[in-house]
Formats: sequence, structure tokens, C-alpha cells
Amino acid sequence: MFMFRFGKSETRQCPRCGYKVSPPYPLLCPRCNEIIEKVVSSVTLVVEPSTDKKQEAPPIGIAPPTASFAKTIAKKIEQPAAAIDEETEVSRAPKTPATVLSQDGDYLKMMGVINTQSREIVFCSNDEYQYVLELGANAQEIANSILGGNLERILLEPSKGQKLVSLKDGQAVQNPFTFEEAIFQMSGSLLFCIYGVFFKRPAVLLQELKRLMIDIFKGQIKISITPMERSEIERRKNSVTAYIVHEYQKIRDTALRQASIPTMETQVKLHYIGLSYQSIGTLALLITQEGPDALPIKDISFGGDTKDGNFQDLVESLVSAKIEAIAANTLAQTRSFPRYIITKIGFDQYRVIEFFQLKNDYFLQILASGNVEILENVIHDIILPIVTSITENPFTGMLTTHNEVKVQLRDKLSNAYLYELKT
Repeated sequence: MFMFRFGKSETRQCPRCGYKVSPPYPLLCPRCNEIIEKVVSSVTLVVEPSTDKKQEAPPIGIAPPTASFAKTIAKKIEQPAAAIDEETEVSRAPKTPATVLSQDGDYLKMMGVINTQSREIVFCSNDEYQYVLELGANAQEIANSILGGNLERILLEPSKGQKLVSLKDGQAVQNPFTFEEAIFQMSGSLLFCIYGVFFKRPAVLLQELKRLMIDIFKGQIKISITPMERSEIERRKNSVTAYIVHEYQKIRDTALRQASIPTMETQVKLHYIGLSYQSIGTLALLITQEGPDALPIKDISFGGDTKDGNFQDLVESLVSAKIEAIAANTLAQTRSFPRYIITKIGFDQYRVIEFFQLKNDYFLQILASGNVEILENVIHDIILPIVTSITENPFTGMLTTHNEVKVQLRDKLSNAYLYELKT
């Protein structure tokens, strides 16, 4: 079952830059500010054809409704569609096979570089996965604006039908796997990325990619790439990829063999809890509002009275919108569930957004910092028992129960958002 069931909804594409957006549609393109309503929509998810004209998307150019949030959603909510059989789902078939890194089964699908200021793709070893670089640039904006750090990785949970192809005794075999990873590293305005399944020290691949890119640009990487530089990148694309993989494979099973070092974090802090239904946010609670544990949210300014709750509502709406947008676009682009977005904020210090699938097309988002293992226990022991009263039934459009649960969560967590590792 898809994390967000779009049903008969469509993605829309920006007429200027080609960026795809998913419901609920913004008025302006998040990348270039072009008006999205000019777009002729194109379906990107496999859906059953419909003859019911009442289900069609509204004509382009009509302004969104201005009714209250609950009434607007209530009008748009459809009855849950039949469950999608993931085993028979038609998934994206890659044209280019992944590069196998070892007999353990790890592989590389793409390595690339994107300029986060101009959103220009500087280098991409496999054009089929350019969308991973675009997702990374969007997630980096979230990591910097509301998490106070730099994006480190996005973990994607593929549908059950996807398998990991590995080698065993010289024969290709299929094994189930949990996550694919997009791992990132920032350098100035450039975001370096590798995408695949990695078992041992993938940072070596990133470091070598960074070194070769700087060599191509002779140490001077500008915001815009000249035609000559673009030609040089295309000429060397295959050789750069092959060289990096070859160097990694030579040392992978020798110099890189080491014991894993557990994190030094002994606690976890909850910052934000969100709940959505079919990618529509229905509950948003910012827990750490003030003090040293508050999120370093940068892109919000409010000059009014902050004591009446308006400021908190504004911040909660901002955080919810950013998280919902990256989740919906990740699913639309990759056909995979975004499970974790991990941001590094210091040495052995991380903030993470965890996405948790629940019943009846609900999805829980948790923003926390510290030890993720403790976070899993907190979610199951404290948060899920409270939100169960919502998720046991499909969303009807009424937010009464959601608001009551939000009050319960606030009372439970406002003064008890810090959890220690039990020894």
C-alpha cells in the first residue's frame, strides 16, 4: 500500500523549470516561483481509468477554496479506495542496471552533484536518477531552515516487490532489503550525493567524487557552469564514475573493515509531532518552543503578540508544510517511502525526521534529536497509544478528535520531551 494514496490525483509540472509538485498543489513553483496553475497536468502514478466526471481535477485557473480548513478537506475527502496489491504494482523499471560494489550485495545507482543555489545539476552519473539530486536539494533546504544543520542522508523504504540483486557463487540472486540510501555532503553551495545500498564506509565514495569534481573545475566552482566546463564533465562522466568505483572496491574489504562505533548520545529530545491523512496535514504540534532545545527555525518572522498562540500556530504550519511537501514529492518521484531524513548538526549530533506509516492512510512524522534507538521506544510506548483514537478510523474531514489528541500530546510531552537511555 502506498504511504500516501493519491487515487485519481495528479502531479503537476512547472512550465518554466519542470519541477513536479504533488497535492495539495502550491500556487507558485517551490524552485522558480512560476505560477503552477498555468500547467497542463500529467499523470505520473499508475491509476485505474475513471469514467466518473465528478472525480476529475478542477479546471486550471480556478482559485482554491477559501472555506475553513476542516470544511475544505471534508469536501475533498473520498472514500478509501481498494488496497493496492504491491506484488502486482507496476513499478518504475530502471533502464540502467546498478553498479554492484561487492559480493555482499551492495550497489551504486547514481553519484552526482547539484548546486543548491541555482538548482543546476553539475554532474550526474546516471540521468535516470537526477530526481534524487533535486530531492536532496529540497531536503537540504529543510535541514538548514528548520533543523539547523546540513543534510546527511535520506533513507527510502522500497515497496515489497523491489528486491536487491546480489552475487552468490558467481550467480545473481534476489534478496529482500530494508532501505536504499541517498547520502549527501555539502561543500559551499554544492551538494554531493551517492544513491544505492551501502554496507561499508560510503563516505569514501563521496570524498573521491568531491576531489575529482574540484579537479575538473581547477579548484574554482562557480554558480553557473560554462559550456566548456559542461562539455568536459560529459566527456569525463563515465571515466570518473568507473575510477571512483574501482578505487573504492580495491580498499573496501581491507582498509575499510572496522568495528562499528556506537553513538555517544544517551538521550533523545522530541521537537515536533505531525499527523497526516493522504498527504494532508491534520495535526501539527511543536513541543520545544523556547530555550536551548528549541528548533533553530530561520525563515519565519512575526511581529505581533506571541502570547496568544498565533506565533506557535504559524510555526507549526510552516514545519508541517515543509515536511509534507518533501514526503509527498519523495513518494511521487521515487515510488519509495521516505523513512528517515537525517541532518548532522555537530560532531556525533543529529536531528532526524522519522516517517511512520499507520492504519487508514495516516502517517506520523516525528522530528527529534539524539539517539534514534530510544526514539523508537518513545514512539511505540508513548505517542502511538495517544494517536490510536484517530488512526483507528478513516478521516472524515472533522478535526475535533485531532484537536483533542493534540491537547493530550501537549500535556504529556511539553515538560517531558527528553528521554534517557535506560541502562
